[in-house]
Amino acid sequence: RSGLGIAPWLGPLALADFARRRLPEAAPATGRLVASYLRESFAGERLADEALAHLRTDLAAVDKAARAAIAARRREKRRR
Repeated sequence: RSGLGIAPWLGPLALADFARRRLPEAAPATGRLVASYLRESFAGERLADEALAHLRTDLAAVDKAARAAIAARRREKRRR
């Protein structure tokens, strides 16, 4: 998160908005992660094993997009 400039206290909905603006390729996966977090944390919904497996895939997609964005940002800074 530090390479993307995301504050640790950023709320889940703001995080989803951040992904839509800065990591559009990861926005759908981020949205699903946030929605699942909200349902589990605040609606008391227990996620099934299959849903958890899908979330792991989504988390990997977000991680990959974030790493690519950080690398691109660093390359851009070096060019300046």
